[in-house]
Amino acid sequence: MIGSVGNAMIGAIVKSMTPPDIQKDIQDKMAKELQEEIDWEILCEMLKNVGWTEIKITWSDMTEVRAHEIKEWCRSNLKGHYKGRGRTWVFELEKDASMFILRWV
Repeated sequence: MIGSVGNAMIGAIVKSMTPPDIQKDIQDKMAKELQEEIDWEILCEMLKNVGWTEIKITWSDMTEVRAHEIKEWCRSNLKGHYKGRGRTWVFELEKDASMFILRWV
């Protein structure tokens, strides 16, 4: 392990090598991604509390192409409302959740 002094030194080196405007862009992007993830978690919990079903995909090869395939399949085959982000999906109708499991999990 590098330790806290080593980590601080690495951080200082990276900071000195990265132009300030890029640092700000990186920080802003990371903050936005974190906020979106927190918002998603809150939304999922709220929907589950009113009866929606959560499904987590367990396979690890989720790609943008695969995510697009899943969204297209949902649009074509499901009757109720649904929302998905990454490997986590929530469904208003239990029948839709069951169909999703049979096809994607």
